[in-house]
Amino acid sequence: MVEAKIIPTLNYSFSRLTDNMFGLKLRNTNQKVSNNFFNLNLLSINDKNILTHNINSNNPRNAFYEYDLVVKPIGYEVEPGEYFYSIIFTLTQQ
Repeated sequence: MVEAKIIPTLNYSFSRLTDNMFGLKLRNTNQKVSNNFFNLNLLSINDKNILTHNINSNNPRNAFYEYDLVVKPIGYEVEPGEYFYSIIFTLTQQ
């Protein structure tokens, strides 16, 4: 299982960007996964499951996943400044 979340780091402004502003969309993989995981997954400060699948132990191979980062426009309610965010991925074996 792969989970992801977004965390603010080193923000020098009093404004905070809204949750669900950043998203990940699975673009390509060499594994068989459900089509649901190719949809846009909006991220927040809580872990979100962005991928679940079982690797075939009879035919193990290196898995790769390509994601697109989607950033929504922030609008005029956020003051100008530098905003720093990190995307944290958590991979767990099932």
